[in-house]
Amino acid sequence: MHKLVKDEHGAIYGRLKVLAHVASPGPDAMWRCVCTCGRTTIVSGHSLRRGATRSCGCLQRERATRHGRSHSPEYSVWSAMMSRCYNHRARGYAYYGGRGIKVCRRWHSFALFFLDMGERPGPKLTLERIDNRRGYCPGNVVWATSREQARNRRRNRMLVFAGRRQPLVVWAEELGLRPGTLAARLDRGWSTRRALTTPVPGHAQAIAAACAKLLGA
Repeated sequence: MHKLVKDEHGAIYGRLKVLAHVASPGPDAMWRCVCTCGRTTIVSGHSLRRGATRSCGCLQRERATRHGRSHSPEYSVWSAMMSRCYNHRARGYAYYGGRGIKVCRRWHSFALFFLDMGERPGPKLTLERIDNRRGYCPGNVVWATSREQARNRRRNRMLVFAGRRQPLVVWAEELGLRPGTLAARLDRGWSTRRALTTPVPGHAQAIAAACAKLLGA
């Protein structure tokens, strides 16, 4: 690659990620890119930087698809999901695409997303990932209320105890406690140690044994 050509390796423009420089007889540098849909394409650096090309062509095909639901709440939810995972300028991108959260290839098509998820059951529901460590894909996404989402985030908070850092739900399983019990204790201002080691009626002996093992007693 000529030293005057701006190195675009790894740069992301819309749905495209730059993979490699491609030799070109013209004055503009050409780059091989991979689209989020999995296809590769060759695009000029000028087109990438000015935003003229943002996908392999799938974005235009989706816009041209006559699914008849472009103004539906489901389409708005789908569009927001794609944006926070792939548009680095989108609000919340740092917590989704920036953390490696992606949308499965199947759901890059709104039609297939709608086929799997169906109509939104209620006006206050939105998408919720069951396992926050995984991306958006069939089996890991449900329609949920904001209250249900908050509870899921609360139960999946990270806790540090005895030199280990793991999700609240994992601690609960290890110590024989209910995730909701741990979350409620922490919400009331309990310390992590107190929340994890305080037994509940009927399970005091089991929890004490688990804590003793954990602390090496």
